[in-house]
Amino acid sequence: MIDPQVLIREAQDRAERLCALAVDQTPAPYQSFITLIEQRRKVGGSRQAPVFATVRQPYLSVDGRVKWARDEHLRAGKRFDVQTEFVVEPTSGQLLARATLTSEIYGTVIAHARVFLGGDGVNESNPLETGETSALGRALGMWGFGCYGTGIASADELLRVAERPESNSTAAARPAPAEPGSRLAVAVPPDLRLQDDATEAELARLGQALTLRPGELALRRAQAPSDADAVTALRAEVAARVRSDETTREALLAHAAGLGVEAGAYRRYLVARYQIPDGEAPEGALSEADFREERERFARRYQDASVARGFREQCARLAGAPAA
Repeated sequence: MIDPQVLIREAQDRAERLCALAVDQTPAPYQSFITLIEQRRKVGGSRQAPVFATVRQPYLSVDGRVKWARDEHLRAGKRFDVQTEFVVEPTSGQLLARATLTSEIYGTVIAHARVFLGGDGVNESNPLETGETSALGRALGMWGFGCYGTGIASADELLRVAERPESNSTAAARPAPAEPGSRLAVAVPPDLRLQDDATEAELARLGQALTLRPGELALRRAQAPSDADAVTALRAEVAARVRSDETTREALLAHAAGLGVEAGAYRRYLVARYQIPDGEAPEGALSEADFREERERFARRYQDASVARGFREQCARLAGAPAA
């Protein structure tokens, strides 16, 4: 059985990476509108003995979504109209706020939010305004503003849920006010900042082998259940690419770099392994059979960490340098 503390740490680590990724993906003028909301989430265990972790999720407040959308339309010289109204849902009889957004860029979108008359908190004094804001935030979320893989609900909606007296499963945490355009600091507990250097290095190598941009690699990592799962998935993807017919002799150098081996050391390995005359580009002198063999070897190196380590050590010995 997995240690509950390991499950909690992995969930919190993954959530913090999503928070950091959300900040990186948001243009600087709107980063100060990001709200980090704490939620208590089940991360493992059994039905009788569940394991919960308190994690933070990033949300862009409605005013931030509005400003972002307005600015984008102003820069493009396009029209952006907002209309709100209140309607009654015929089946339940509930009062709803409806927001209709019309854009020359995105078209038209309609979103609704319930109006909690006689509620508590902000719903006690301003239920109509609160419902209107929620509907507007949801509509902008449907266009992608403030969407970080955490749903289209606005931060204002989630904060109201978190602040309800009867809710013990969530709690809200707003960052300190920041000047417009300033960068929101995503604070990570000290123990979560301790990273496995070997895993970090391997993720970077795999991302390089797949020609992933830093943001793409971070997203793959954040979406995986754990770093180990991310490494396994990326290894399999690289191995499949290496085995494909699209891999060229010149690409072998990039794959060697993806495993932490410099071009010079890898070329020395090729000369020694396949008895190729020592030249400027021995990879080009590989026979078809040797090339297919080396391609299959790279697939195994990517899939098996011990094989990759042995490959690096062998190349380092041939180059007369310590292994990475």
